[in-house]
Amino acid sequence: MRPLLDARRADTRALCAALGLPVFDDPMNDDRAFRRVAIRHDVLPYLSALAERDLVPVLARQAEILRSDSEFLDELAARAWPGREAGGDGGDHEPRAASLAALPLPLARRALRQWLGAPPPSLAEIDRVLAVAIGDARATELGGGRAVRRSAGLLVLTVG
Repeated sequence: MRPLLDARRADTRALCAALGLPVFDDPMNDDRAFRRVAIRHDVLPYLSALAERDLVPVLARQAEILRSDSEFLDELAARAWPGREAGGDGGDHEPRAASLAALPLPLARRALRQWLGAPPPSLAEIDRVLAVAIGDARATELGGGRAVRRSAGLLVLTVG
């Protein structure tokens, strides 16, 4: 949890001063060799000047909306696949290729990312696994020494 992301530096400095707390300035926060620092110091001020308004609160608000949407879609994808078909005893859930292929593309991609885990698959890898699920390919290799193949209507993930 990062509770101070919505607070501006001036606000946190003023609060520290009011509470008599020392302020620590991390030298990394001024090192433009780090992409996030260059964006904060160079790109955001430039874009704000072009827009003639402070874009930081707008971006923070959008990030929160996107985070909430992403969590919701992840939850939908986890419920939708893999294998929400009950097994013979009503308990086991198998990663059925047909049920994945039937999902809307955004949910199918999210479900696959969750199923494949780390290292995170690229979009190209996700699309290759979807081709296996649809039946356009029998198998595909992925990064991290993983492979996915279709067998008896199931997707099988192997590592190694």
